[in-house]
Amino acid sequence: MYQVIFLSLLFIVVGCSTSKETIFKENMPTMKEVYEEKFNPLNDALLSERPLNRPVTSDHSAMPSYEALRHVFPKAPNPTMVIHVFSHLTASGTPVPGYNTYFTLYRSDHFIMPTTLNQ
Repeated sequence: MYQVIFLSLLFIVVGCSTSKETIFKENMPTMKEVYEEKFNPLNDALLSERPLNRPVTSDHSAMPSYEALRHVFPKAPNPTMVIHVFSHLTASGTPVPGYNTYFTLYRSDHFIMPTTLNQ
């Protein structure tokens, strides 16, 4: 038992005796330099990889609407169970207020195959 206490105190004393200068050198890069070194080559490579083929617009006319896709690929029914957890105390005595939570009966949502794609 005394050996464990002695070793713990020894590690604490040795850890505190290290100076800041031995860990942080004078010629270390700043955080901004480290960030630019890591991310700027990546951004340059991604931007110069391929040009845009069409102009960027904000009207999203090329994307199908959510409602149109929802009618073409409807979700299969997945019942949801709502549970009320009453207020209680944790094992350490911390109070937890009551709340509602829910979970679905199936692990994931499934989609029904469309009969025709042109509706």
